[in-house]
Amino acid sequence: MVIEPEDFVEFVKTRRSVRAMSPEPIPREHLDAIVESGLYAPSGSNQQPWHFAVVTNRDLINKIKNAAAARVAEIKARISSASAAKSFDGYLQYITFFDNSSALICCFVEPYRALLERLLSRYAPELSVSTRENASIQSVAAAIENILLAAHAFGYAGCWMTGPLVAKQEIEALVKPAGNWELLAMIALGHRDKNKGETHAPARRRRDEVVSYFT
Repeated sequence: MVIEPEDFVEFVKTRRSVRAMSPEPIPREHLDAIVESGLYAPSGSNQQPWHFAVVTNRDLINKIKNAAAARVAEIKARISSASAAKSFDGYLQYITFFDNSSALICCFVEPYRALLERLLSRYAPELSVSTRENASIQSVAAAIENILLAAHAFGYAGCWMTGPLVAKQEIEALVKPAGNWELLAMIALGHRDKNKGETHAPARRRRDEVVSYFT
C-alpha cells in the first residue's frame, strides 16, 4: 500500500486529543485493529515491553474513574491555599473525563535492562547510563502514538492520559496483568460528542524554534 507523503503528514496534523466523547460501543474488530497497530511500534532490542488492558466494561470504567476521583479528593483535602484548591478543581476534569469513553486502554510497561546498560554497569560504571527505564518508556510511548493514529484513521476520538495515575495503585489492583508490569499511561477512546463541536488544534511552536539542522 502506497500513501502519498503529503497526505500522511496532513493526516498526522489533524489528530487531536479529544475529551468530549459519547460512550457508544466501538466494534471489537476496530478495537483489535487499533491495538494491534501499537504492537508494530519500534522497541529497544525488540523487547516489546508493553501490555495493553482494554476495558470496555462500564462498571469497571466507573470503578477506575471513582478511584481517580477519590484520590483527587484526598489530595485536595491537603491543600490549604484557596487559589491552589481552585486550580486543582479545574484540573479534575482532565483526570476523570474518561467515564464517557467507549474503551479505556491501560498501558503497562515491563522494565528491562538493555545490553549497553548491563555492560557499562559492570565494566565501566563511571560511564553507565540509565537506559533501562528510558528504553522501555520510549517503546511504550511509540506504541501509544501508533494506537492514537490508528484510532484517528478509524474516525474515533482519542486522548492520551497520565493524570489518572494519581490513583495508580488502585487502578493496577483492578486491571494489572500478572507479572512485572507497571501502569504507565491510559488512552481513552470513543465517539466524538457531536454536541461539543470540533476540537481546535492548539498553537504549535514554530519549527525554527524547536528544530536544529547540522549540515
